[in-house]
Amino acid sequence: MFGESCAGEEPSMIAASAKGAVVYRYKHSLYLNITNECTNDCVFCVRKFTRGIGGYDLWLQSEASADVIFRELSKELDGVTDEEIVFCGYGEPLIRLDTILEVTGEVKKSHPNIKLRVNTNGQAKLLYPTRNVAKELKDAGVDSISISMNAENSKKYFEMCRPKFGRATYEKIIEFIKECKEHIPEVRVSVVGGYANIVECERIANELGVGFKVR
Repeated sequence: MFGESCAGEEPSMIAASAKGAVVYRYKHSLYLNITNECTNDCVFCVRKFTRGIGGYDLWLQSEASADVIFRELSKELDGVTDEEIVFCGYGEPLIRLDTILEVTGEVKKSHPNIKLRVNTNGQAKLLYPTRNVAKELKDAGVDSISISMNAENSKKYFEMCRPKFGRATYEKIIEFIKECKEHIPEVRVSVVGGYANIVECERIANELGVGFKVR
């Protein structure tokens, strides 16, 4: 999941220990690395080649609780009014949906003007088939979401991302994108350059009415 926004970049680690970095910074954003678990095994994933980026270890020996995440994050938010916080690390953040909801709620209470974004592989409808995850994220205070579409069709997605949910995963991602469009103010899909058909993926994004990024 780290490749969603940071592959090839060098964030500054803030909250780190032998257990790995939980909070790190890149440019004007704070990133939260809350899990190493992922439902994909993407051929291009940076974590196949390194334990972290820029010399910073992002492999967690254990997952921090919502209280610990918010405590470490709060150290960086004193006097800050306009920074963006992004749930994006070495795993799929929505695996810890309830933690995201709790941390987001606390941030919005203490810093209502700070924007929160979730970077995800978009498999929420498979992880939580009985929940409206897009609405829950919006109600908690998430301002934007970036979804790794990564391919122009289900066959290509299965070959590149090797999802544990099987060949039906891509269709569920498209459904989730549509649901996010209904609830979350800003929705973007992304693909990895050199792997997907960029023109076709951008066409799909335009049809869905969402933003598009090549990373």
